[in-house]
Amino acid sequence: MKNIITLLSILFFIPGFSQSVKKEKLNEAKSFSDIVLGYPAALNHILDYASVNIQVSCEGKILSAQNNNDLLNAEQKNILSNADQCSDIEIKIKYSAQTLGTDGTIREMNFIVTVLPDKEAVFPGGPEEMTKYFKRTLIDKFANPIDPRKVGPARIKFSVNENGEVIDGKISNPSFDPKIDELLLEAINKMPKWKPAETAQGLKIKQHFNVSIPLGGC
Repeated sequence: MKNIITLLSILFFIPGFSQSVKKEKLNEAKSFSDIVLGYPAALNHILDYASVNIQVSCEGKILSAQNNNDLLNAEQKNILSNADQCSDIEIKIKYSAQTLGTDGTIREMNFIVTVLPDKEAVFPGGPEEMTKYFKRTLIDKFANPIDPRKVGPARIKFSVNENGEVIDGKISNPSFDPKIDELLLEAINKMPKWKPAETAQGLKIKQHFNVSIPLGGC
C-alpha cells in the first residue's frame, strides 16, 4: 500500500506527466520528437512518412498544418508557438514501415499533447494533502492489499475549471476491478476546490488532467 500512495503523489505532481508540454518548449521545438514524450528519433530511419498533421487551438480558433516528415515546417512552428494554454495539440502521423517483410501499407499513429498553463492548478495543501486525500478515500477502503495480478493501471480524466471546481471526472481506462473504479471516480468527483490554473497575466483558465495510476503496485 505504501508504494501505491507514493506513486499517487509522484504521478499527480511531476511536471509534464501524461503527454504535456510547456510553452517554452513549443517555441523551441524543431521536430515532432521535441514535443512528444518518449517518441524515439530512431524511428525516423525505419518510417516513410506520408504526412504529419498538427492541429491545435490558437486564440479560440482551430488551426492545422501538415508536413511529410518529422521536421516542423514554418507553418507548424507558428501554430505551436501560438497555441492556447491548456489546449490539446492533436498529432496524426501517416506512415509506412521500411523494414523487411512489410507490405507498404499506410498506417496511422495519433498523439495528444496538452499545453501546460503558466501556473498549473494546485490541490489545496499541495502534494502531501493530495496523497492523504487518496489514501483516505481510496486506499483505506480496502481491508486487504490490492492483488496486482487482478488489476491494471487505471487512467482517469478530469478538469479543474476557472473557479477551481473539479468537473468532467471519468475513468478512461478501467482497473478491471469495479469496486476500485467506483471508489476512484467517487474520489475524483468529490475532491475539494483547487487553486485554478492561471496565465502569466493572472487570467484563470481551465486545466485538463489525464492521469494513469498503477493500482497494482510497482
